Formats: sequence, C-alpha cells, structure tokens
Amino acid sequence: MENRKETTIEERKLVIKLSNEGKSQLNIAKVVGRSVNCIQKILQKFKKTGMLANNEGRGRKKIMNSITERRVIHQVKIDPKISAPKIAASTSNTLGRSVSAETVRRVLRKAGYNGRVARKKPLIGKRNRVKRLKFAKEHILKLQQFWNEVIFSDESKFNIFGSDGRRMVSRKPNTSHHPKHTIPTVKHGGGSVMGWGWLLATDLIILNHGQVTGHLVLTIYRVGHTGRRNQSNSWKSFSQRALSCIPEVRRAINPENSIVYTKLVKSADFKLQLFLHLGKSP
Repeated sequence: MENRKETTIEERKLVIKLSNEGKSQLNIAKVVGRSVNCIQKILQKFKKTGMLANNEGRGRKKIMNSITERRVIHQVKIDPKISAPKIAASTSNTLGRSVSAETVRRVLRKAGYNGRVARKKPLIGKRNRVKRLKFAKEHILKLQQFWNEVIFSDESKFNIFGSDGRRMVSRKPNTSHHPKHTIPTVKHGGGSVMGWGWLLATDLIILNHGQVTGHLVLTIYRVGHTGRRNQSNSWKSFSQRALSCIPEVRRAINPENSIVYTKLVKSADFKLQLFLHLGKSP
C-alpha cells in the first residue's frame, strides 16, 4: 500500500538535490522511501513554482470571512449577554449556511472574549454612582473611631427555593465590573424573604419581627444615635435605650426576640452588628 504520509521539507530538499545530481526518479524513490509518483509531483511543483513549502489556504476553507467575524464581535460589544447559539442563528441566516455555536465561540476567543458568569450588582443609576464614589473618596482615610459612630442600613432578598440563576457574558479579561458585564439586581418579594440589615461596630443581631416600615427604621436610627458618644456602644446598652421607645421598636429590638453573635470578622478588628429583619414569606 502506498505511504500516504505527507513528505517533509527535508525530504523534498533531498529529492531536488538527488535530481540535480542526475539521479533518476526511480532511484530517488528508493532512496527517499516514497513512490515514483510522489517524487514526480515534487519535481513538477518545484519546476513550476520554485517552492518546496505547501501552498497557503490548503484544507477546508473558513465558513466566516473577516467581515463576518467582525460582525460577530460587534454583536458582543453591543450586547455582551447575547449567547453564542443566538449569534450562530443570526449569522446562519445572513450567510445562508449553517454556522455552529462553537465556531462563534472560537471567533470570540480569538478576539479575546471569553464566556464568564456575570457578576450581580445593585441597580444604581449614574447619579448615585457619582455620589457613592465621592463618598468613598471623602471617607477613605477616616479612622476606626469615626466608623464606631456610623450606622449602615440596607435590605436584601433571600430566596426560599433555589436561586435567581446565573447569566453568562462574553467579555475580555479585567472587565468584570463594567456595567455592561454585570446583572443589575432589584430587591423585591416573590418566592423569597426580604431582610433588613443594620451594620454597627459591635455585635451581630438576628431579629425576627413583623413588617419593617419607614417610621420604624427612622425611630431605630434615632435610638442608635441617642447618647452614643456618652454610653457604651453595645447591644445591651442599645436595647436598654430602645425599650423606652414606642411599642413597635420595643418589639423589633427586644433581646428576647433576637439572637446575638459576637464572633469577630476576619478582615477587621471590630465586631459587626447586623439587624436582620425578616419580612413575610409568600
């Protein structure tokens, strides 16, 4: 059986060298270990083109040219969350030929775009982004004593069953926090429990109480700030001041309805106090 293995450049050079020395094609075939037909084709190609290397563009042609590849990349730039199958479907309709999702992925990887899980970030407008950045720059050098007098409050959603799932995004390295590459999150109910948290430089408190209202939040804020510079910054001192307030606050922060944690946070030398207020489950 004829050896179908492709000849190397060294073998082709040897064929030309032996031919120039006056050797016959039969003798050259015996020396190189190839068929006479193979030797004949090498000599014919060298005589015609003067080349020993393979011609460019050998093998199966690319299904997408450079223009189509740029269109694929442009779709990802406009919408990084678009999936490869969707791009493949639209490209197939444009070309009139079948384009696989893996072909699209290869084009994107070649351009530096890799599929990654999109990070979830709170839905924040441009105006609030500017305000938050300004706040961070103004307070970045504040000392520990300053933060001991600060209360942070926010709410969050905890799913009862499963999760909100994950979304993939095509992006380049070090662009994970770009707004186009993140999933905005909005806190609302529906198969979940809403939690209200209060962050202080003391203990971690888990509360289980009724619905949080704006009036209740403002009242607890006032309780937290009343006499903070003159009294101990602890859960016991705070709860004692709170018990003298309105009934709603009394129920919300009564130590009998709370679980107290005093474990230190790994990344800091102070304790965190979190008021987690569980809302009504659906």
